[in-house]
Amino acid sequence: MPTSTPTPVKAAPKGPARRRCGAPGCTTKIPAGHIMCGPDWALLPALLRRNVHYAHKGRELDRDSYRAALRQARRAVQAAKNRITTPETARA
Repeated sequence: MPTSTPTPVKAAPKGPARRRCGAPGCTTKIPAGHIMCGPDWALLPALLRRNVHYAHKGRELDRDSYRAALRQARRAVQAAKNRITTPETARA
């Protein structure tokens, strides 16, 4: 009886892993390795973005600094969103 060679099963193509944006209240899906979605990242002052970026790169060496930078970034995004949606602008 002839034996047939099994057909190899191809794995489904994998895109970049997706996760939720780290900004408070944001449900945007972002690529793995990113901290926040573009609109929320843009709300951060340039110096804070740089600090978070470097803390993210060195997170394996200093987890506490990374966590502190993320907390600061989340607070800054929340404050910026609160300024954007003040009662005066919400009625307009």
